[in-house]
Amino acid sequence: MQIIKIDVKSKDVLCSYKDIDIGVVTKKYIAESKVSDAEKMRFQMECLQYLATTIAKIIERSPLKYRMVHAITCLSSYVVAHNHALCEKKMK
Repeated sequence: MQIIKIDVKSKDVLCSYKDIDIGVVTKKYIAESKVSDAEKMRFQMECLQYLATTIAKIIERSPLKYRMVHAITCLSSYVVAHNHALCEKKMK
């Protein structure tokens, strides 16, 4: 339940634009291009914003926010075998 409470647009959670992995080919083309460093930084910032927005949308649509999803873990054979009391509690 904790993961869906993360504010992915918070400055504390986001990494630096320099740490964004944009891929090998993209890095190659950016290095070969004749754009300014400001343009490269802006592109990486846009990538960071895109990732944050995408993750926020995934969390928004995630079924993890529903109690039923958490309760259904009691149907896992591993959980039944190792924590029978928890399964009984969740089934109630």
